[in-house]
Amino acid sequence: MKSIIMMYVSLVPSIIAGIVNMIWCKSSLLKKFQTPIDCGKNFIDKKRLLGNNKTWKGMLRIHYIQSNIFYNMGNCMQFIKYKFL
Repeated sequence: MKSIIMMYVSLVPSIIAGIVNMIWCKSSLLKKFQTPIDCGKNFIDKKRLLGNNKTWKGMLRIHYIQSNIFYNMGNCMQFIKYKFL
């Protein structure tokens, strides 16, 4: 039971980062980073490599958000003893 709870606790930062990143990518801030990562290149089958939804704005922001959440969660876990640990 403890391992299942820890699994869900470890998923929380990724879920929060995904939600915040979705809100960030929908905003109109930093328009110059909304260019697709694949720069419009096509594969052999004439389909886009990654598509329009994979942008530099989203890629840079998701790593920043997720690392901050993991860092802060680690700091909080040092000071707070969960009854599950």
